[in-house]
Amino acid sequence: MSINRIILHDYPYFLTTRTQSGLDVFKNKECCRLLIKDIAYYRKELEFLIYAYVIMPNHFHWIIHPSDKANISFIMNKVKGHSSFVINKYLDRKGKLWQARFHDHVIRNGPDLREKINYIHKNPVTADLVEVPEDYKYSSCRNYYLHDDSILVIDVPDLSPRGYKDLI
Repeated sequence: MSINRIILHDYPYFLTTRTQSGLDVFKNKECCRLLIKDIAYYRKELEFLIYAYVIMPNHFHWIIHPSDKANISFIMNKVKGHSSFVINKYLDRKGKLWQARFHDHVIRNGPDLREKINYIHKNPVTADLVEVPEDYKYSSCRNYYLHDDSILVIDVPDLSPRGYKDLI
């Protein structure tokens, strides 16, 4: 079944995708590393921006700003497709790794962007994985608050009241 998405140019998106049957594959650090490697590769190849991310045990959230080279569906298809291949190979498993669909939300303005970044950063605390967001290794919270770009470099938007343009 195909989903018709509204693709808006020059807007960032909050995206969520889940593993098939809630498989907790990202409790494995090597699986996280493989997903991060694919995200970094396709980010360079397709020239999109990453404003925030978190890799949870059975899903990941991120905020991306697509480029003219690729829309969100193409980006997700590439990241999910290749990461599924390499992670399944690493785990010596067959079958689908990801659910076919993903959830998307258009970021319309600065307050919306801040709300979604905060949601992403608080997700590991809400799931009782850590007590404070900065302690979760696979999250852009570490980029924002600890200036730690060791896992994945992100594109920090200007979140000052006048910095991020209100788009509507």
